[in-house]
Amino acid sequence: MKFPVFADLEPLIARGEITHFSFDVFDTFLLRRCALPVGVYERAYHHLPTADGDGQKARNYLQYRQNAEQEARYEALEYHDRHDVSISDIYRHFPPQPFGLKSSQRELLAVAEFAAEKELCFVHDQALALYLALQQAGVKVGFISDIYWPGDWLADLLTHCVPGLRWDFLYASCDYAKGKGNGLLELYLTEQKVKPQQAAHIGDNTSADIKPARALGMRSFYCPQMSPAEASVYQRESHVRDLFCTSFGVPLHQDGGVRALRRRVMAMLPEGNPLRQIGALTMGPVMLAFDRFVEQRLAALQAEPTADGAPRRVGVAFLARDGFFPLRVWQQRGHPPAAYLAINRRVAVIAGSYDHTGLERFFHAVPGVSAAVLEGFFKRSIPAITQYFARQPGGTASGKDFARALPALLSSDELLAVTDSVRASLLAYLRRQMPDLDSYTDLLLVDVGYGGTVQHALRKVFDQQGLPIRLHGAYMILAGEGFSGLADDDSAVGMLSDEVIAPHTSLALRRNVAILEQICSAPEGSVSAYDADGVEIREDDPRDPAQLQLCEEIRQGTYDFIRQHQALPPALWDHVLADPAHLRVWGSIALMRLLLVPTDDELLLLKDIKLDVNLGSQVQLPLLDVPISEALAAGKSALSLFRANSRLMWPAASLAMVSPQHGYLYSLFTAGLMPGDVFGEARCGSASLMLITDGQPQMVTVSCLRTAENLLRLRIPVSAGGTKTTVAIPLDELAPQGQIQSLMWSGGKTAAKAMADSEPVLLPLGQIQGANVTVERGLFAASGPQPHLLIEVPAGSQPVGLLTITARLEGQGRLLALNDQALAG
Repeated sequence: MKFPVFADLEPLIARGEITHFSFDVFDTFLLRRCALPVGVYERAYHHLPTADGDGQKARNYLQYRQNAEQEARYEALEYHDRHDVSISDIYRHFPPQPFGLKSSQRELLAVAEFAAEKELCFVHDQALALYLALQQAGVKVGFISDIYWPGDWLADLLTHCVPGLRWDFLYASCDYAKGKGNGLLELYLTEQKVKPQQAAHIGDNTSADIKPARALGMRSFYCPQMSPAEASVYQRESHVRDLFCTSFGVPLHQDGGVRALRRRVMAMLPEGNPLRQIGALTMGPVMLAFDRFVEQRLAALQAEPTADGAPRRVGVAFLARDGFFPLRVWQQRGHPPAAYLAINRRVAVIAGSYDHTGLERFFHAVPGVSAAVLEGFFKRSIPAITQYFARQPGGTASGKDFARALPALLSSDELLAVTDSVRASLLAYLRRQMPDLDSYTDLLLVDVGYGGTVQHALRKVFDQQGLPIRLHGAYMILAGEGFSGLADDDSAVGMLSDEVIAPHTSLALRRNVAILEQICSAPEGSVSAYDADGVEIREDDPRDPAQLQLCEEIRQGTYDFIRQHQALPPALWDHVLADPAHLRVWGSIALMRLLLVPTDDELLLLKDIKLDVNLGSQVQLPLLDVPISEALAAGKSALSLFRANSRLMWPAASLAMVSPQHGYLYSLFTAGLMPGDVFGEARCGSASLMLITDGQPQMVTVSCLRTAENLLRLRIPVSAGGTKTTVAIPLDELAPQGQIQSLMWSGGKTAAKAMADSEPVLLPLGQIQGANVTVERGLFAASGPQPHLLIEVPAGSQPVGLLTITARLEGQGRLLALNDQALAG
């Protein structure tokens, strides 16, 4: 929302070309502390004398209010040829009884809504500056608004927001039963005796403000509320809020002015750099909210009493590498100095291990390991571990298998030799980074998240060393289950915790958090060890310099957001920071939206980022794996697809790249809103097929499955063993015509493992042939008796292969889930 600069208008004013200047009111001169204008209706409920704080009643009130206005406007236009309505017209269609009021008390409804307007409205600083400058220059200024509030009510609201405000004219559409596009602007020009060429109007709506003014020959200034890119983000955030936050008592539309602040700041920033736009529009409010959250936590700790009454000495430390970005924001906002600690998961796990238990749990969650990975992890070669991997197929093992074998591969003496060395160097490093460490009563650790690996490890190290320092974690995302063994005097809090989201939502966020880690991560290699003086020794950074620059551009956009926020008039904008509860909620919503419902622009810009696995190795994995996503989507139900996403580092984005529908459905899945009987596969019959291997036919019967899209899916197990097989499918049992949508091939030691194969491949549709069937690019139609589709499957290296065929059958209608019955309903 960019306003004209008064200096540019001065020459026009001096020449008498602008003598009158009118302002639209809402979303131009006045802003609201709510995400959408309907937030006023939601808040109005709480101003009723009968309100009881029930959030659901407030949402019901909002919907009744919307319906009432729709009915009032229809009645006014249809029966009275009036183009506008008043607040009393609207509330004549509103049922007061559900809210404990009688019909004779309808006036209380309007009073409550007006009280909500006064509570939520505040003046736009740029609009006020322009208004006062024009007034000082002798221009006649005032307001023209399409609004249901009568003129005297509107005047009361304006002076409430700007005490002492004066104007030369004020027109409210409901007083004249006509809007700006239906004669109100003409009336204004006539009554004020001003020529259109000497009048200017400013507003946020092209239809209501700009086109009518230009049609009359007036100057017009368009100040849109937001860009199309912003609108897309805000719409998705509303979807995220509805899915994940309403059950936690979060009002649908109250945001304390966070969205108004974002719109205001975005209008101040230059356009043209889409990465900086991501940094400002999304990461800006996220990082501002997290910084405010940490600031509050620090203040609360400092205020806690000590046993001897002395003030607490609380140190603050941001944990590398993901704490790099939050630390920069902390510094930019002028907070007290804080340490930056390069302690990664590998160092923390080793330092916190006094037996095999911690290492076993750690490796149990790692998908796969090798001798090279373990040598990088322990920073030494351990013969028994090297020999173990020499016996494994391909020299690799699952983390679970290695965890079970670890106690026999690493003796207690070898373990202590490794861990004692790491602990000693870690303590030297901590004292180097925090010279006053031993005088602290408390240490606040700040990190992106999640389960407090470093916090738990430091607790063990401090206890062993006799350091009576309480440890506290302030995390962006908190995995509550990771802190079940927290020491009594320690604490852990999260901006996104079970105070604002459900535990299963937190789990979904952590499965998609890799993109956040890359944005927040320092542009340097992970710490490998510390020398005798406590100086960091770092790994080489395997990430592409282009990726590091991309993430830096996003961070720069956030710094721009913070800088512009700091430049705003405090008296008009500090209310956003003064309401940390709303800032926390809407900062959390902005982050959830990025992780779970990315926009097309974000998918395009971020698709090539890779995850630095960082276990002492140089392994990187793509965040978006489109080929794997497409293959999985082709052969699995939506529910199975969303559950089987361990191969995907950013599943929400990978699935959104398959189609917008997949991305949207994934967000429903993470909210637990995908019923299995709708989005799973349902058995709808069976079919007898023929497998031909080395010229030998074999009849098999497979289940026919219906997908949520009403497609037919067949899964055909094939004994691979290096031999090609042809699958013959009789169309007489299915349908005479249709289209093969996809052929997916997967493999494994057993049929179950083939089903769970995380790296299936799509076979080309061109290899489909037919006997008495015409086939072209998957389309098939029977052309003679006993028609069969013939599909040659590859000779896989696994003992069992699985061919998954997905097809749309023509002329069959809805496929009904009736066991062993006909396919068509």
